[in-house]
Amino acid sequence: MESKLDRLLADQAPAIQRPSDSHLRSSNPLPWPTEIQPITKITILCRSLGRRCGIADYAVTLAQKLAATAVPTIEEVAPDTEVLLIQYEPSFYDGQEDVLTEIKAANPETIVVLESHTTPSNIPEDARWHAIIATKRSFYPGAVRLSLCLPALSESGAEQPRELRLGSFGFALPAKRYELIVDLAKRLDVPAMILAAHNNANPVIERLSASYLKQLKKLQDHNVQIIDDFMPLDEVIKRLRTCSHIVSFMEDNGEQSASLRTMALAGRPLIALRSRQAEEVGAILVDEIGAITRDFLESCRDLPVVYDGIEDYKAFLHSMAVVRSLKDQIQHDDGVYTRDPRQLERLDWLKARATGRTLDVGVGNGFSTNYIRAEVGAEIRPDRLHYASLRYPHIDFVLLDARIKVLPGFETVVLGEIIEHMSFIEAREMLAKWAQANPKRILITTPNTGKPNYDPELVHNIEHVWYPTEDALRRITPSGYEMNITTSSGEDFLLVELTKVSATSP
Repeated sequence: MESKLDRLLADQAPAIQRPSDSHLRSSNPLPWPTEIQPITKITILCRSLGRRCGIADYAVTLAQKLAATAVPTIEEVAPDTEVLLIQYEPSFYDGQEDVLTEIKAANPETIVVLESHTTPSNIPEDARWHAIIATKRSFYPGAVRLSLCLPALSESGAEQPRELRLGSFGFALPAKRYELIVDLAKRLDVPAMILAAHNNANPVIERLSASYLKQLKKLQDHNVQIIDDFMPLDEVIKRLRTCSHIVSFMEDNGEQSASLRTMALAGRPLIALRSRQAEEVGAILVDEIGAITRDFLESCRDLPVVYDGIEDYKAFLHSMAVVRSLKDQIQHDDGVYTRDPRQLERLDWLKARATGRTLDVGVGNGFSTNYIRAEVGAEIRPDRLHYASLRYPHIDFVLLDARIKVLPGFETVVLGEIIEHMSFIEAREMLAKWAQANPKRILITTPNTGKPNYDPELVHNIEHVWYPTEDALRRITPSGYEMNITTSSGEDFLLVELTKVSATSP
């Protein structure tokens, strides 16, 4: 039955906040942007830049193809960088905290991408809350795919040699298993050339590469060349084209292989032990080395065809351009939170209590959803939903009017700065619906407008329909829940925790 207070609050709602121009702009957003300006200020950060390292080579190639700047340290990243692509390999860093420190050191306005060149198990778990995770192939929850791009080569193709000659390429590391190629060349009595440069990406790899190279050189003879010169890719391709067949017996490390993709560009049949990375470059696959004979080589004619991952980068950068173009459209930027310690205190309160699988209702631009580590965000406005989905791909976002529909299966439901945007009666009915979804807790924050000397600048969205008070909030407590109300340190926000009451035995 509707009480006198309920009627009073419902009657007062229009008088408390009548629709203003700002209200209309927020409820009826501007037309979607039709002109998307491309991202042009891109920086590639690679700690091994300038060393003999495949990832450093790749960073240079990527910078050339994206018209980007390549730098070796976060301090050299320009403040106006729009997108920062960090080339991540665990051996470049002193533990996971080192990676996170680097990510956090970027300009808050910069979109940071942790571009992984390693297996998902080596990606810092906390990194996804601070950067967009990009992988080359392996599945990682919420990651985007940025396949290896191909180098731009100036060297034209050459006719395949008539005489059999094997070739291979990659840094001198045990995982390449060049000794197996030497054995094959000697068994078939054909010449072989192995381009195995010394890798000095870091001291550990440098020692490992030097040791392996020393062992490898002991195997060369008049028929087998081991060349450890570090060459430009054009020169690598030129030399590989002096061979009739390219061979690779490297270990399958679970990721795409830059050296395999380079070998595939030589325009020669590429033969490899069966693996996913060899299959991806269109290699001729064998299950055992013994299957390779002279007759087998002479019958191999198929050439590899490799997908150029630069198209992945272009698509990703376009999506980030869309994000930038939507900033004015959604009327909600990160500065709402980052420039105001009172807002960050509110978010810290939510983050500390949002345990278990968490749903954030009313995501704004997604910043707060990401900040409190919610797995799912619900939003009523399509433009804000689109922005958040692109900006935070590791979070699942759904289009939802929380007054009408609820989502079950969450331990925590967060309603941050939501209930004041609807009438008292709507707020009470909405909470009753969400209580039926049976979350362990419902967290609510709302501006404490009853505070003496309340600062109106705290609220950046004047759509508020009523001003919740402690007494009014207690009257919307759903059945089966207990309500605890506190305030932030400066009493700027009411902080409400609804906790599911445990069933008692009869």
